[in-house]
Amino acid sequence: MAAWARAVRGLLLDVSGVLYDSGGDGGVPIAGSVEAVRRIKASGLKLRFCTNETQATREKFVKKLQGMGFDISVDEVTAPAPAACRILKERSLRPHLLVHNDLVPEFAEIDKANPNCVVIGDAAENFTYANLNEAFRVLIGMEKPVLISLGRGRYYKETDGLKLDVGAYMKALEYACDVQAEVVGKPAKMFFESALAEMGVPPQQAIMIGDDIVNDVGGAQRCGMRALQVRTGKYRYIIHELRWWWQDCLKGGSSGTFQGFYRVCSPLHSTCCHCRHPWPPPSCCPRGPPASLPGTSSLRDRTGSRSVLIFIFRGLFSAPV
Repeated sequence: MAAWARAVRGLLLDVSGVLYDSGGDGGVPIAGSVEAVRRIKASGLKLRFCTNETQATREKFVKKLQGMGFDISVDEVTAPAPAACRILKERSLRPHLLVHNDLVPEFAEIDKANPNCVVIGDAAENFTYANLNEAFRVLIGMEKPVLISLGRGRYYKETDGLKLDVGAYMKALEYACDVQAEVVGKPAKMFFESALAEMGVPPQQAIMIGDDIVNDVGGAQRCGMRALQVRTGKYRYIIHELRWWWQDCLKGGSSGTFQGFYRVCSPLHSTCCHCRHPWPPPSCCPRGPPASLPGTSSLRDRTGSRSVLIFIFRGLFSAPV
């Protein structure tokens, strides 16, 4: 076991796509997840459930998970709505809510008269043209519009397939109103810092486990944690999420190299994602792996030639085979 792994004191677990797949019938637990939570707690590690769930109050959300057999309590859950309420109170903001009906009780103690901001969450069926247009009118009528988003995910997985997440609608309002949303949930650094503070564990001694390569893994690593992506939830759709990784490389970022990009993709797809040639891609591939980009280092240098990539971005962790 690596030295850093022996120093781990806490785990942050995403919920949807990691512990269960949500759905209209309440969802179903992912095989082995109930037992995994039980074993984590029995090990003595500190545990925090970090979710961008905004279709229900924490109480209702936890009750649903308990009904599936999970050992979980409200006090163990870090979610965007309570964090948003703290911000609203601290800044004397009165929100116009574009959220799911089941989440409205979280804002019961917040003054909502004469709104001076908009709070948007995963409103599901409430994302109608009329409701989006009403939120647009509230924002466009402000001298300094304030848009608070309870996450920025592109999509998530339910039992009947993928569903658009709040990020798609957040971007529509950003574009229409020329405003930058304040993201309260993952991948916001403050969200992860809050969860770590509640556990009493520094980022160097914690691991985030999720199915979202950007909001779970990327967000946690930007906070100084290591992160692990599970092969459940929307994992199989990872290729669509890797665009920002390559864009960071082009800007001279420290995420890795294009050669590393291919190494990341190869376990997920049996063919090159550009030329469709069986892995590895031939030298004639129009976007074949070049040498290291300026300002980056080789993933081989970081992980060793005989390793299985588990952590995907900066701060990579490898498990020797």
